[in-house]
Order: sequence, then C-alpha cells, then structure tokens
Amino acid sequence: GLFGVTSSTAVIKNLYLKNSYFKSSKPDMGSIAGMGDGQFHTIYSDAILECAGARSGGFIGVVNGKDTKMTNCWFAGTITNKSSVTGGLVGDTFDGTKLTIQSCFFSGVVDVNSCTSSTPYAGGLIGQGGHGNSGVMVIKDSFVAGKVKAKTNVSVSATVGGLNKNAKVTADGVYYTAGWPRSIYIYGAVADLTGKIETASSYAGEAAKTAMPKLGWGSTWETVPGSMPVLKCFKSEVYDVSWYEKAQGTQADPYILSDRADLYGFAALSVS
Repeated sequence: GLFGVTSSTAVIKNLYLKNSYFKSSKPDMGSIAGMGDGQFHTIYSDAILECAGARSGGFIGVVNGKDTKMTNCWFAGTITNKSSVTGGLVGDTFDGTKLTIQSCFFSGVVDVNSCTSSTPYAGGLIGQGGHGNSGVMVIKDSFVAGKVKAKTNVSVSATVGGLNKNAKVTADGVYYTAGWPRSIYIYGAVADLTGKIETASSYAGEAAKTAMPKLGWGSTWETVPGSMPVLKCFKSEVYDVSWYEKAQGTQADPYILSDRADLYGFAALSVS
C-alpha cells in the first residue's frame, strides 16, 4: 500500500485514493498500510488489490497497535486473495491489540474464490480478530454492503470472518445487507460479543433511516435517493448536484455534468 508500517503516533487523514492498483505475494497488505497503528480518519479508497499472502485488507493488512482507530473510512474497491484472512477494511488484528472502527462503510468486493488455505476467513470489516489469542474490537455506526465471492470452505461473515478465543467485540449501530451469510463467526468457547449486529431489511433512500435507526443520520450518514446511504463527508464524491444549483438549465446557461458524481446526482434528482 501507500505505507509499509504506521506507528502509534501516525495520523493519516483526509485521503482520497482513487483508481489505484496493488499486487503482492507477501503477507500483510492493504491499500493504505501493510501493518497499521495510529489514527485513520476520513479516508476513501476504491483500490484493486491482488493478494497472495495472508492478512489482507482494503485499508490495513494487519493491525498491531494498542489503540488503533479508524473513523469515516470507506472502502469501495476489490480485494482478491489466494491466501487466508481477508477483510473489507482490515485483514487481521494481532494478539493483544485494540481496534476501534467508527462510522465506516464497506461497499466493495471481497473475492476469495481462489483461496488455497485450509483455514480461510473473510469478513466485510475484519478478516480475523485476535490473531494468536486475544484482542479487542469496537465497532460503531458502521454499514457493510458490498459483496463476497467465496468457496464453501471459507468462513464468511459481515463483520468479523473469524473471532479468536479470548477476543472481544463490542458493537453498536452496526448493520449489513442480506447478501452476507451471517453477522459474525466466533470460534473458541471464550470469545465474546457485546451488542447487536443487525441485518438491514432495506437501505435505499429514506427507507434506510427506518431500517438502520442507530446510524448517525445527519451527523455522519446521509441518504441518497434510490440507492444506499453514504458517509456524509464523502457525499459529494458520489452524489453531486452542485451543477444543478449553479445553472438555469437553459440553452444560454446549460447544466454541465463533468464526472461520475454529477451523473449519479442527475439520476438521484430524476428519482426524487
């Protein structure tokens, strides 16, 4: 990714990674960091990652910090991994680490159809939690849409593909679409889940507020007419109607649509 390793004092924010491609046969791969610690805030990535090593994630390959935080992070790319442990945001968390995921969104693709590992895990947010023995994961105000492509032997879950013994997950306001087979997979008798991870029965337009009432509507999330909600900080990147407000739509003052966000805004206005 962009960084091989980030430390506990690292602050990576206001980053928009677009049309990027990464390929590696080594473990610990992510579009932002291979091995990550510190703070990751307001980051978008639609990168394509082709991985052949363990522990691959949309943003971070493996978290190795005592207080790593991800806030307002959105992955809309594709991760293809031939090895074990793949996550939409994070591949794995090491033993004894703490990871907080708040107001994050996965709308990309996790593809582990070619996985050759005997113990594969795939998750919409985290591939495996508490690698080795223990770890703490706090997930709040987040939405998992996206898609997963996996063989039947792969453990697939919307949030954490595999939660290790003595690891703990606290969830509040976490939702996923029905395309995922389950919310979380816990292996080992001691692993702990506090809170709820719920299926979103509907997520298009204003209906999303009723289906996912605990998302931060107005503060961190906004609805989009006819489509899934988006993080408010990135709304203009996918849904832009500023062209409509700046012109009259006449021959002398026509509307000018210049990119995908403008086209999506046009479609949304047509629906509304």
